[in-house]
Amino acid sequence: MKSIMWRLLLVVAAAGMMVCGVRAEEEERVYHHPVYVPRCCKEGYTLDVDRRCVSEPGTSFHPTVAVNKSFAVLNEVANEEVTDVSCSGKGFTTHYKSPSYGEALFLLDLDEDSVKLLLLGNFQYEEQMFHQPQQYCIALEFGSSKSEPIYVAKVCTEDRCANSQCVKKCCPQGEHIVDYAHCVPVVEGQEWKPVFHDEEGEEASPPTNLHMLYGFPEHCAATLMYDDHKLQQNGNVKIPDMTLTYQEYCIDNIFTNNTTIEMALACYKEIPLYCAWKYRIMKPVLLGVSCVCLALTWLVYVWVQQLRTSTTGRCLICLVSAMFVAFLTIILLELHMRDITPIFCVALGYISLYSILATFFWLSIISFHIFSQVRSGKQDGPDRLRVFLRYCLVGWGAPTIMVVLGIALDTSEVDAIRPGFYPNNCWFYDDVARWCYQYAIILALLILNTIFFIISIVALKKKESYSPNSANNSHHCLCFWVYFKMFIIMGILWFLEVVVWALDWPQCSTLVIIFDVINCLQGVYIFLAVVCFRKDLKVFNCGLPKMLVSRDDTEAVSNTQEVHGLVDAKR
Repeated sequence: MKSIMWRLLLVVAAAGMMVCGVRAEEEERVYHHPVYVPRCCKEGYTLDVDRRCVSEPGTSFHPTVAVNKSFAVLNEVANEEVTDVSCSGKGFTTHYKSPSYGEALFLLDLDEDSVKLLLLGNFQYEEQMFHQPQQYCIALEFGSSKSEPIYVAKVCTEDRCANSQCVKKCCPQGEHIVDYAHCVPVVEGQEWKPVFHDEEGEEASPPTNLHMLYGFPEHCAATLMYDDHKLQQNGNVKIPDMTLTYQEYCIDNIFTNNTTIEMALACYKEIPLYCAWKYRIMKPVLLGVSCVCLALTWLVYVWVQQLRTSTTGRCLICLVSAMFVAFLTIILLELHMRDITPIFCVALGYISLYSILATFFWLSIISFHIFSQVRSGKQDGPDRLRVFLRYCLVGWGAPTIMVVLGIALDTSEVDAIRPGFYPNNCWFYDDVARWCYQYAIILALLILNTIFFIISIVALKKKESYSPNSANNSHHCLCFWVYFKMFIIMGILWFLEVVVWALDWPQCSTLVIIFDVINCLQGVYIFLAVVCFRKDLKVFNCGLPKMLVSRDDTEAVSNTQEVHGLVDAKR
């Protein structure tokens, strides 16, 4: 009983010291006697993630050991030779480090002038003690800081899943995940219970030789979460387009927004290669082409004075800017999601959402402005700058309110639907959040735009029948059809985007890939609609872009000059 209590005390003390990083001199002393420690690597070498010894000059090997119910740093290691842990015969090689969330902690227990390795079993393996030096070795982890070094234990342990069906739960028994961040004790009656399925996806009885493991997917640069998964009787998990073994996933209940959802966490690197090209090559390249076209559109509208000073031209510049940022952030997330820091990941997610919403708010502003001009029969007046500034309050302010609201909900405990842009989760955590914060807003704005354009078409047709040769009517018609083409392109593509998302088609199917190709080239279509095919804009000539003056506009200008001349003569 005393031995068990002493071991538990060591477990608690070691875990507390390792996780909290206690290095105070009064709590940790130095052990000066030479001690034999099985070493994985020779002096000046550390162990990398591939379990290879690599040269790292300037490092020193001084692990912490438990001595007489306290902890001490080994000042001198008696041996310099390397212990080869090859696990010949049964068993396999694995390693544990401390501190680490989701992998086993270890404790070196001093026994005379050698040490024993105690694995604390957090989470996958039960508590084990290794006495013989040939059973384990210790090494300094590659890249760990000198002030707070991290040591790695490499051991041979029996494969408990060789003769049983293993299922991995993310948190220890009696705990679940809260807000995608950490494991906490679960309320009685809400424990996760595995539900098994057969090959046809129907519910089936659990296997007789079931063995539960605990822990998160091992050695993942990033993880993805799936709510559409099926746990099979052999312990594998089926998710869209792939099947995962117990080493590649974990399942647990996740408590968020005052609801409990069963989710499967899987390594991001496990996405099948046959579909990876879509996310790593096709979409970034096509979105890059769109970014180039959007940049060209921006330059043309900024360069030509008539375009950059008109209200619709200024609004289009804002729309193109927002869409450019949206596509650029999507490219960064597709290519570097595994490389960026969690905070940068969350920031990119919010910037992308803000830019997408701003794009559609500016499209609605353009629709409203054209609608108001057609209805009033007037062009931009001297107050155009004041009108544009009011539009800016809506175009940039409304998305800001939505994003700030999402950030506030993500960082609070309020019982509400939140975006769920948590660390290592660069986008929405579920379909409900994406619908509320993105697709519902986009659909509402598209419906509003459609109403504006339908009323504008009716008003234009009426005015053409009354005064078909009016210069104002010609200007309104030309401006209307330029932006109507852009609205048709964006409206149809984003409506189909919502339909494909709602139908939940396989992302690697031929139909979805074709649609993704068309959708990623929106910048090209906008460039063609508002620059190349604009009748009053000359771009592809020997000089710089310029506006063309129509005959009606020339007559209108000359008539205006004649009227001003008569007025001056009367004065």
